[in-house]
Amino acid sequence: MTEELQFLELSLPANDIRRSLEWYRDIGFQELSTNDVRSHHYAVVSSGDFALGLHGGNLAAPALTFVQPNMARHIRDRMEQGEEFLRADLGVDDFHEAIQADPDGSLAITLEARTFSPGDESAAAGKLHSLSMPCMRVSDSLEFWQGYGFIAVESEDADHAELHAPGVIVAQQTGNRDVTIRFMPPDYDGLVERLNGNYELRMLSNRNMNGVELRAPEGTLVQLLRS
Repeated sequence: MTEELQFLELSLPANDIRRSLEWYRDIGFQELSTNDVRSHHYAVVSSGDFALGLHGGNLAAPALTFVQPNMARHIRDRMEQGEEFLRADLGVDDFHEAIQADPDGSLAITLEARTFSPGDESAAAGKLHSLSMPCMRVSDSLEFWQGYGFIAVESEDADHAELHAPGVIVAQQTGNRDVTIRFMPPDYDGLVERLNGNYELRMLSNRNMNGVELRAPEGTLVQLLRS
């Protein structure tokens, strides 16, 4: 990514944070400690190498959230160059935060500092494989997110591409409307066996991926892949 700009979390609107939090903990995520800079209810869960923020208010759409030191200066420079922001809280007494929307309405949020403590690598959900965001036109999506330092990896099929950055791969597909997160549990069989009695697990129809998927209370698709 661009120098100093670092991916922090996938941020999701969650009407019932407690229900979503308990759901993610039950499928193998760990809850992280958050600070009190948010004015709304906020919780974070981690798979070990990937953080998911559950926001109980003040978030209109799913977002990729980044941290950038001295971000107020960087955002003001971008605004002077003509970039538009949905919101930019840059006052002396503000927790600095700036928000843009991509062509499909998903958000890009830049913060001045982390909002939670790092986790460890012990979560049963396993390492992140990739995530997907709503996307109606891949070329427009790639152009926007490359502005946040992602490297576009295009395929022969213009309707598919990937965005790569340290710690995250975003797989884009034209026509996708779901936020989807894919993980590779270290004990895939054991986790799936435990979850099978409590959740509706669906086998993946994608022939390139072997695993199951289930839907979180706030609507996110979570796919567990056999590594």
